[in-house]
Amino acid sequence: MKNKTTLVYTSIILSILVLSCIIGFVIYSFWKNSGIDDDKGYNSINAVIALLSLAFSIITVIFVYATYQSSLKQINENNKNVELDRALDNIYRQLEFTRQNYSEKLDVYANIQSKLDGSQESLFYNLHGSRRFLDYYASELELYIWIVEKPELSWEDKSFLLNIVFKNYSEIIKRLYHKLYTIKVCTHDKNIFDNIIVFFTNHYAKQKSDIDPNFASLSCTERERIIKDEMKDEILNKFFTLQIVYEKLDWIKKIENDYRIIRPNVLYPK
Repeated sequence: MKNKTTLVYTSIILSILVLSCIIGFVIYSFWKNSGIDDDKGYNSINAVIALLSLAFSIITVIFVYATYQSSLKQINENNKNVELDRALDNIYRQLEFTRQNYSEKLDVYANIQSKLDGSQESLFYNLHGSRRFLDYYASELELYIWIVEKPELSWEDKSFLLNIVFKNYSEIIKRLYHKLYTIKVCTHDKNIFDNIIVFFTNHYAKQKSDIDPNFASLSCTERERIIKDEMKDEILNKFFTLQIVYEKLDWIKKIENDYRIIRPNVLYPK
């Protein structure tokens, strides 16, 4: 790029010099052939010198502009390198805090992962634990994105930095997210939010039937009506929690796609 810019400026300067010489020669020849006496009026040599002075003034302006552009580019490059070094340093510092924070939760996350068997039901049973994991995971990612989202950094720099972040996450974190996302994709069902209401209505009805024989003797329709009335807040809470889980899974996947996060050991479903 630098060689190309130098070539352009050199071509412009040479063109100005050549054209100035040609025009100067033409003016001088015209002046001499026109019969105008140099001792009377404007001297032909002075006319050519004035033209060449103008040409050299233009060349000087071009040199000043080229020097300014080169200095500006160097300043921007230096600022970018400084910002990249700062971002890299901040990321490695933050990764240390991330490891410390996650170290206390890895057993919990591993336990959630072990309970997820790929079905909607396993997600429903572990809904709140999955949401707490994704809340923390997403908040950490937001911090790393804030670190790399600097105007001086190119998209390639940001992708490079965030790949470092993802590469340094614990395998338990990666696998739990992968398992949750796989459940979302592989059990994709437009009626999933209806399903969760039915699932927890039946779940709470079974729990109540086990401890209340009178309730167990009621018809299915009556039991469902009672449960939906008594457990309305809990069921709505499950419903909205599932929405948040799906939104965070999609947001994290979007970050991976936007910054081309490389996951060589993980195959996501289409």
